Amino acid sequence: MQKTELLYEGKAKKVYATENPDYCIVSYKDDATAFNGLKKGTIVGKGVVNNRMSNFMFQLLEKHGIKTHFVEELSDRDTVVRKLKEIPGVVCECPKGAFYLMAALPIDDADNFQKWLLEEFDDNGDTVMFAPGAPMYATPGKGKNEIRIAYILKQDKLERAMDLLALGIKAYNNR
Repeated sequence: MQKTELLYEGKAKKVYATENPDYCIVSYKDDATAFNGLKKGTIVGKGVVNNRMSNFMFQLLEKHGIKTHFVEELSDRDTVVRKLKEIPGVVCECPKGAFYLMAALPIDDADNFQKWLLEEFDDNGDTVMFAPGAPMYATPGKGKNEIRIAYILKQDKLERAMDLLALGIKAYNNR
């Protein structure tokens, strides 16, 4: 699959059209900014880390039944994804930050879900904590069933967190 037209360029990545209208290629950059873009620089290898971590998280979410747009990793920096508009009920977008992603969950309210997880849920003494998504948006009501997942932990801890999230969603919706 080849990059054709540049569709989007942000602080962390570029998104290209491909010869297949159903797919895009996301190419992660080494650019870094601070203070809302006032300071700019380059972190060698940042794009490689973002690509690998994003793909790891997407595959982990898929393993736990949460659909994403991930198709395949092409190289250290490039990944093929389904165009978001092509996926019915998209639940996860390309990460817009360096080490987190937003995911919509099949729950009524992420704040209530998080409180319930902390107060009433555990699996062998473990629970999971995340940041509710609504505060990430300026639009009232947007992100009510979304969460922000940071993926800076070790792989085994991330896998356990996804197991706990899947168990928690099932138990929360069955209560």
